[in-house]
Amino acid sequence: MAHLFFFLATLVASLLWTAAFTAAAARVKPFGWLLRIIAVGIPLLAWLPWLELTARLAFQRDLPTNWFGPTLTAFLSTLIGALWIVGAGMSDRGRAAVGHWPIPGLAAGFGAALLAAGTALAVLEHDLEQWASGLRAEAAGLVASVIPPLPPADTNAATLYREAQWLSKTAFAIPSEQIERLFGTEPIPATSAEVDDVLKRQAPLIDLIRRGTERAECRFDRDWSRPNYEWVLEEAQYMRALARLLSLSARRQAVDGHPAEALADVARLGRMAEHVAREPFAISSLVGMVFDDMALSALAEVLPQVTRADQLDAIDPLHISQAIELRNAAKKSLWCEEAMTLNLAADLADKRKTWSAWCENSLGITPEMKVPPGLLWNLEHWFDPLYRNFILRYDVDDFRTGFERFFGHFPVRFYDYGDPDARRRHLEEAIYLDRPGLFAKYTPGFPELNTFVWRTEARRNIAGVLLAATRYRLATGTLPESLEVLVPDYLPSVPADVFAEDKASLKLVVTDSAWTVYSIGDNGRDDGGQQSGSGVPLERRDVEDKDDIRLSMKR
Repeated sequence: MAHLFFFLATLVASLLWTAAFTAAAARVKPFGWLLRIIAVGIPLLAWLPWLELTARLAFQRDLPTNWFGPTLTAFLSTLIGALWIVGAGMSDRGRAAVGHWPIPGLAAGFGAALLAAGTALAVLEHDLEQWASGLRAEAAGLVASVIPPLPPADTNAATLYREAQWLSKTAFAIPSEQIERLFGTEPIPATSAEVDDVLKRQAPLIDLIRRGTERAECRFDRDWSRPNYEWVLEEAQYMRALARLLSLSARRQAVDGHPAEALADVARLGRMAEHVAREPFAISSLVGMVFDDMALSALAEVLPQVTRADQLDAIDPLHISQAIELRNAAKKSLWCEEAMTLNLAADLADKRKTWSAWCENSLGITPEMKVPPGLLWNLEHWFDPLYRNFILRYDVDDFRTGFERFFGHFPVRFYDYGDPDARRRHLEEAIYLDRPGLFAKYTPGFPELNTFVWRTEARRNIAGVLLAATRYRLATGTLPESLEVLVPDYLPSVPADVFAEDKASLKLVVTDSAWTVYSIGDNGRDDGGQQSGSGVPLERRDVEDKDDIRLSMKR
């Protein structure tokens, strides 16, 4: 109702302005033409920023709620009404009547109409403040439902991780050029003298990391009343550095002839992945799954060095066949993500943040309308109040609709959809959150989380097969030539491929140098175990990209 009252009051103010200047023009002959231009032009110019903004929101962003219709109606009503008033005042009969219009009364009416429009905006602002308070209370409830209890310091892995992070930035910092050699796209072999030297110098830090992974609980102490991404991003970077060191240690111990110790470090890396994923953020879940990927890749490198079955006991804590913890952690993180989104909406509603400043400083994106090529050279000044008072609440409602749809489908098994096209439609239509609303831009990574969950499960299933094949090798002296040979002595059945139709099994490729087990990946096509689209977001992946998920052991 306040929106409608605002439009009506503003329209009345526009027409009263025109009437007042038309009355003045009827009385002042020398500059009557100029007063008539002001009578028509100023109200139309006042509507133009809103008209152009709402048009861009309607046609460039395709916003479901954009206010272009009411704004265009008000603009056309102002134009038609103003032209009629000026036209009537220019006629011989009308000039005499218009000349008697009370200019002070019209001016007072104009002021009263503006005051009414301002009152409507004040009501909207007050409602937004109340709405913001409700959003913050809702966000606090969501966060309280997912944060784990804070364990004592002497049992909390986060205490040791924080100490290790500080040491990795100070006393044990590795030069950037050496980081590239050790962990870049083409890392130096684990057998090199440089790797041995780095691990010896980093031994106290690695020992601290190992002690952290031995603790069952992990929670970083934070002010959970206002969760935000800034907590996680820098910390994830340093945790990644710690995980890389542990992975490097595992690979080096394997080539040095210590497979049991290497497998123990692989298991520790798996526990670090679970610790990180317990933070209820989507980015934490993604980082946890990346660490899990590092652990499984290191496992594939270490297994060929295993010479006795009892050495495999060290890997038991990794729980290779149980990816459900990472999956549940990912789903739980969505509650905190929703809470952060609601807190952002509350900040925009009560002006703690503005859309334009938030986009530039936080995400580096713009509303795509900062300097339009149209009549108005800068719309930023007009955009923030328009968005806050007229669009934000509807935009958040649109976000909620998409989020609830996504949450209800997360995580859905890929092979529940019969063909690759159906899987892709499910991802792009059923759970994709890049909706027309500007606010939905805050959640670009959620759909990829679903893909990461099932890629992690596929890699876990593959790793379980590699473990079974290693036990077969230790018993028979050679790796099996087919996966069926492992059933039932080493596997109850060949694991299903979570991306395949009809729950088809994982596949095996055997060459003279490698024993490779793979899943066909989320494109639903068997690429023979090849990967070319890895790391590319699903929506930008080319149809010809090869995205099979694999782990290989040397023969």
